[in-house]
Amino acid sequence: ALASYERAIKLRPDFVPPYVNAAFAYNARGQNDKAEASFRKALALDPNNAAVHLNLGMLLGELKRPREAEGAFRDALKADPNAAAAAYNLGVLLSESKPKECLTWCRKAYELRPNEGRYGYTYAFFLRQNGQVEQAIRVLRKMVNAATAYPDAYLLLGEVLEKQGKVGEALSVYRRGSQNKNLTPRDRYRLEMHMQRLMR
Repeated sequence: ALASYERAIKLRPDFVPPYVNAAFAYNARGQNDKAEASFRKALALDPNNAAVHLNLGMLLGELKRPREAEGAFRDALKADPNAAAAAYNLGVLLSESKPKECLTWCRKAYELRPNEGRYGYTYAFFLRQNGQVEQAIRVLRKMVNAATAYPDAYLLLGEVLEKQGKVGEALSVYRRGSQNKNLTPRDRYRLEMHMQRLMR
């Protein structure tokens, strides 16, 4: 596949997709210096390509270069303010260094893609971590009420409610999760175990 992409680049050096595909292929082979160079060539041709900025940011994050990754995610959001994946990744990246800004971006990702369980859970997780427990509960309840296929949302909500002494409400959350057909049998079993633990 890589040879095909390289041939395509020789035939059409002004065409962005082969550079991007080659970058993914280089990354899969562990040749991350070449992957980065290929993404950067794509951006030289199309500086406002949000998807390329996003993927470069993810590569830079993988390479433990957080400042550069942050810049790439911000560039992706400049190119496309509705890039939920860029907002999510930027939020997670900033969780330790800039917790307030982390919440801003995690909220944006969640609002852009409310049905993406990972985004809602992550937003609630960082809300709780920053002491905004009731807001975290509201986000998680909304996910549970929508039967979102994300087991960690049930587990986190149940844990928070248990710590508040609301064992009955936690039990109800675990029960709803154990009955949610959108979850895998294994995840439903995990939630059932929490339910049985509270019923002892």
